[in-house]
Amino acid sequence: MLKFALHASLIGAAIAVYAVWIRPKIRNLPHIREMYDQADGLWQRMLVWVRVQWDGIVAAVLMIWPQLPDILQQLSGADMSALIPTETTKVINQVIGLILIVLRVLNLKATNNITK
Repeated sequence: MLKFALHASLIGAAIAVYAVWIRPKIRNLPHIREMYDQADGLWQRMLVWVRVQWDGIVAAVLMIWPQLPDILQQLSGADMSALIPTETTKVINQVIGLILIVLRVLNLKATNNITK
């Protein structure tokens, strides 16, 4: 119990030092002040986060996009009855089937394999 109290007090002290001393100094740096000023509201904070994380988001999409049909097929075959009600599982599988059809059409259109 003494270890927990020691660790909790150290974490609390670190958070207090950050909130009282470090964060105000960081906020006043000229190149960061603009970001803090933009991040006043929820939507502004989300937009700033997306701008900061843009490269990671694009990389994740580019890695997942080619594998999306395989991922969806694995999800449609998974037994989710222990986690999700049966009716919801049916709807999820129908949505996955529709997404697979749309992805197939987009693939055919991109490779110009659609016969007229």
